[in-house]
Amino acid sequence: MMYISQLLFISGILTTGWFTLLLIIQAFRESVLWGLGFLLVPFVNFIFVFMNWDDDEVRGAFLKSLIGFPLIVMGILLSAG
Repeated sequence: MMYISQLLFISGILTTGWFTLLLIIQAFRESVLWGLGFLLVPFVNFIFVFMNWDDDEVRGAFLKSLIGFPLIVMGILLSAG
């Protein structure tokens, strides 16, 4: 059971990380200031996603990055039990 929880946790981290990286790339494509703000200023990532919601790449990367959170939570819950 421990291996399944570790697999879920790691796959959740990798999924969230990959799609967050794609969002960072999109922010830098918009402008260097958006990219730096995305990396350095809290909650600028949400503002960037909200302002660029019409862009399919931004919307898709954001929604796909949310897939990793349930995997992370399931991995943590299984390892605790």
